[in-house]
Amino acid sequence: RALMVRLAQRDGSTEEHTRRVAILAAQVGEELKLPATTRRHLAVGGLLHDIGKLSVPLEILRKPAGLTDDEYAEIKRHPEAGRRLLEELGGFSPTVRDLVSDHHERLDGRGYPRGLTEEELPLHTRILTVCDVYDALVSDRVYRAAWTPERAFELLRDDTGHAFDERCVEALERVVGLARVVGLAPAP
Repeated sequence: RALMVRLAQRDGSTEEHTRRVAILAAQVGEELKLPATTRRHLAVGGLLHDIGKLSVPLEILRKPAGLTDDEYAEIKRHPEAGRRLLEELGGFSPTVRDLVSDHHERLDGRGYPRGLTEEELPLHTRILTVCDVYDALVSDRVYRAAWTPERAFELLRDDTGHAFDERCVEALERVVGLARVVGLAPAP
């Protein structure tokens, strides 16, 4: 809780993003009938996945334009910074620490920070990655307006097999679709 309070004080939009990602990831885990422990890890990992952004300068986080190569390199350090923070604090499971450090990895090995491949990425990491990208796309950012859910899913589907796991994208589509039916998500 203290970490989330600190993140909210520093950058409210990142903290709100992490809450939405945590909810989506846990719901996708439920949709895929994963055990309760895995769903809890997804929720905690979702809440903390961007905690490493506490170490990113605010002028970079809030920049309303494209990032320079140096600024992007600074942003790319946040997964490892988050993992180090959780290791220093202690009490976080290896699964949660992996979710924090690996949420920008891709199936094709072109992600960061470690360049992991499909064989090295467990299902829970694949879930968090899809939920993180989806929420980032459908949310207003300082540098661009929110995309529609349809446009976001088009990108996710186009990158299925390269960046994203097909089962995770499909499960997220079902979760978002169900949320719309019961009035918990906005219509396009």
